Amino acid sequence: MWLFLAFGPRLPGTDDGSALSVRRAVLRSGMLGVSVMAVLSGFGTVDFPYTVMRAFIVPVSQFELHALQTNVDQIRDQARAGRG
Repeated sequence: MWLFLAFGPRLPGTDDGSALSVRRAVLRSGMLGVSVMAVLSGFGTVDFPYTVMRAFIVPVSQFELHALQTNVDQIRDQARAGRG
C-alpha cells in the first residue's frame, strides 16, 4: 500500500507531507482507475469489431458475384448514356 501511495511525483493538492493520507490515497486510486479504464476501453474499441465481424460474413458464390458485376456494368452504361 505504501508503494502504491508513494508511486510517481506528488500530485497537486497533496502538500500535507504525509505519505499515508486519505486524500492522497483517493487521488492515486482515482488516477489508477482512470488509466485502467482508458486501456480497457481502447482494447474493447479495437477488439469488438473483429469479434462481431464473424457473424456478418456470408459466403458469396461465383454466380452472385457475376450477377452483381453485370448490374454494375448496366448502371455504368446507363449513366454514360444519360450524359451523352
